[in-house]
Amino acid sequence: MKLAKWDMIQKAVVIMMAATAGLQASVIYDFVGTGFDFEPMAFQLTVPNFVDPPSWQFVDFTCAQFDSSTNCEGVETFSYQDVQGALYGQLTFEPTNNAGYVFFFPYEAFGTTGVYTAADLTGGNYFNSGTLTVTETPEPTTTLLALSGFVLWSLGRLPKQRPTAA
Repeated sequence: MKLAKWDMIQKAVVIMMAATAGLQASVIYDFVGTGFDFEPMAFQLTVPNFVDPPSWQFVDFTCAQFDSSTNCEGVETFSYQDVQGALYGQLTFEPTNNAGYVFFFPYEAFGTTGVYTAADLTGGNYFNSGTLTVTETPEPTTTLLALSGFVLWSLGRLPKQRPTAA
């Protein structure tokens, strides 16, 4: 009977590995904002790693690369810029009205999970309000490890078959 239990464990592990093979860790950026002239804009972007451009360089995404978007046209840019003596995460959004809107987020916003609100660096003039939510999905190996432990624990709790007297 021990061999049958071992076969069940092997099959369960193979099934879990197959189920997680297509998964990968990812980072999701959800942005919702409004330009100073009340122009609405939004996008959701899923990438394998954090968008982390070197300072004063740009990482561009087209609207077609977003999972979804609202009022998007052109190239949207992530960068770190020095503004008023401090580094900020700068998100540039080009909506369908062909105006370029800039949103300033805390420096760590692109590389750390959390919810970030655009900073008003204009003193209220031409302020573009926005919220950037950054989430990270777990790596498949973490998921597989948790599932494996649960399955092995569950199989260990199966009632043991006792030999019947003949």
